[in-house]
Amino acid sequence: MKFYSPLYYWSELQVLDYVKKHELELSPIYETMHMGGDDFCGAFAQKGEAQLLYTFHKELADRFIALEKMYGGKWGNYTSMEGITKQSKLDELICTECIYQ
Repeated sequence: MKFYSPLYYWSELQVLDYVKKHELELSPIYETMHMGGDDFCGAFAQKGEAQLLYTFHKELADRFIALEKMYGGKWGNYTSMEGITKQSKLDELICTECIYQ
């Protein structure tokens, strides 16, 4: 079975032009965080994404916090969602594991 991804080779501008031309709706996560938002398992999360997700999409972050509590582990590569709730400001984007040990 073969899969093709023609949009993979498009520039961001080409994709946005296509979205506009066809009156497609952008993901709310793209609107606030400038990320696709289609895959938020955290496997490829960058430092600071947990805090941004908690700041702009608290309902989704709260769901991840509940899953962390239910199943153990943590979301993302750098910090847990539950740990992010202990930070008080966006400019405190240092790893919560370092702060609260």
